[in-house]
Amino acid sequence: MILKTFRVTNVGVFRGEHTFDLTSRGSRSIVLIGGKNGAGKSTLFEAIRLCLYGAKVNGPLTQAQYAAYLDEKIHSSQHLLVQPGFASVALVVDVSEYGRVRTYELTRSWTRSNGALGSETFELTRDGVPVDEIENQHWGEFVEDLVPRGIADLFFFDGERIQRLARDSTDTVELHDAIKSLLGLHLVERLNADLNIYLTKATRHVRRKDPKDRTEGLQAELREASQELDATAAAERDAQAVVLELRESIGRVASQLTAEGGTLAKDRDALTERRATLIARIQRDEDTVREAASGLFPFAVVPDLCLQLRASLAAEEAALENRAAEARLARAKDELLGAVHDDGFLDSVKGLSKRATTRVREELDGVIARTFAPSAGSCDIVHDLSPSKRARLGEWIREATNEIPVSMQAVAKRLDEEYRELQRIERRLKKVPEEGVVAPLVARLEEHHEQLERATRRGDELHRQLQALQSRHERLKRDYATELDRLATADAAKATTRLIPRLRTVLDDYQTALLKRKTRELAREATQCFELLSRKKDRIGSIEIAPDDLAVTLRDHKEREIEKAHLSAGEKQMYAVAMLWALARTSGRPLPVIIDTPMARLDSDHRTLFLNDYLPAASHQVIVLSTDKEVDAEAFTELKPHIARSYHLGYDDGDGATHVQRGYFW
Repeated sequence: MILKTFRVTNVGVFRGEHTFDLTSRGSRSIVLIGGKNGAGKSTLFEAIRLCLYGAKVNGPLTQAQYAAYLDEKIHSSQHLLVQPGFASVALVVDVSEYGRVRTYELTRSWTRSNGALGSETFELTRDGVPVDEIENQHWGEFVEDLVPRGIADLFFFDGERIQRLARDSTDTVELHDAIKSLLGLHLVERLNADLNIYLTKATRHVRRKDPKDRTEGLQAELREASQELDATAAAERDAQAVVLELRESIGRVASQLTAEGGTLAKDRDALTERRATLIARIQRDEDTVREAASGLFPFAVVPDLCLQLRASLAAEEAALENRAAEARLARAKDELLGAVHDDGFLDSVKGLSKRATTRVREELDGVIARTFAPSAGSCDIVHDLSPSKRARLGEWIREATNEIPVSMQAVAKRLDEEYRELQRIERRLKKVPEEGVVAPLVARLEEHHEQLERATRRGDELHRQLQALQSRHERLKRDYATELDRLATADAAKATTRLIPRLRTVLDDYQTALLKRKTRELAREATQCFELLSRKKDRIGSIEIAPDDLAVTLRDHKEREIEKAHLSAGEKQMYAVAMLWALARTSGRPLPVIIDTPMARLDSDHRTLFLNDYLPAASHQVIVLSTDKEVDAEAFTELKPHIARSYHLGYDDGDGATHVQRGYFW
């Protein structure tokens, strides 16, 4: 199946007629529809399902409930003097039948007149001609044969469905419902129910004679449980509708608040506090600079002069040392010369003439003069400093040329960052609107959030009640069937009734065998899908699904069990997507995939895997309804080679309606 076009007229936030071309272009299979919260993405998602399934869009509804549902879907706006009284949804699809492509158009329309809703009109054409071989009251069943509602749940899903599958407590229930839809097990349940009806009639005479007969009591309990189950299911659907409506309202108010600068207004206190903190830090760092300026910091500004001074001090120190050495040498020279010229210098040497003695003295005088000659490298002493002062001055020069520049550079960098941030905050504070402008919007948003919290708690409580009622209902059905089987076995007069317990056993065996085969196939597909979507490729070795209770077991490559609770939030999301993907692949149905805001809770790594590995391969046609945060500019660039068409939904608060434009946010 291929979705060609979808048209909404006066539905939800959409005023007037809007048509979306959903066809792909070659290998570009993705149609991206972007909009901020409250712009109508969920409205489109639900409208497609409404067009296909009518009163069964959210499960069975009474005529009054469905009428109220349709009435709420007609666009209304406080900016209009005359409210629209007509709404419609239309879907054009191509379906391959017996090797030939046929084009079906489904149109549902409804009107409101004088405050009362008229009856819904449903039209179905094939290749432009009404499908007249089927009575129009059965067109809905025909459409559900084309796109079974249970199977469609595997292809049309939203972020909430992913969340329920990702939760540790609800994934088995969700998986059980999905597999029942996938395998058509509701037909087995229907056949079992029909067998119960037949046995109830066929064993009437036996029950009259059997004092142990419990069928009437069980039947009454079953009827009561069914009524309570239906009422609770309807209440849960209503609660979910309230939650959805509140989320859309929150999205619209949030968009209006953003347009009015309300986001900045909410941050006013935080911005003001941050500004005060920055001013205090700037003051502290400036004091640090001033304190340094009163010390050695000025010398750090002229490092060359400091180094020259250090060199001069070193030269003077060397000159002073040389002078001290020369003084000592001069004293030694004088002592040597005195000894040489002493009258008794060579008395111990016999036989020397006076002339020889004079000659020896002259030679020694020359040697002493040459040996103790003064050095020629001395310099003038400019700084008359003691060694301790000279050492202290050298230490100051080292600090001024090495340590102080590093510390002052760090302070300067910090000051620059602080001044820049202070300027940004000052600019943002100037944009903050007056309190009176945004206060009503903030109050309305807070009220909606409180209502949403209450509605969510109510929905969760109803969901728990529904699960308990479903368990009780299933138990009563089993008890009732067991009692009927006992009576049928006791009815020796009729062979047909005796065969029914055996037939029920065959049905159970068929269901068990089918579950075993399909759960193995599903587990294999789920393992492959999770591996494709997982950031840690070696995290999961295999996924196992028990056919009896559909419990899911995750194992690593060493066959050790991994608790699902130990997976990260992103991995749980990928697990849920992998399960939906695997269910769709196991179904063997070539249906398009429609996803509403699926990536709100994904981190950047898993979002990249979802965009690059799942969306292009999910189906031959993928329709994604996303916010600008889920598919941002960078993600849009990565996804662009796979995008056939894109649309932007922009809610205009001044107009009270959503406008549709070609192209995405950018």
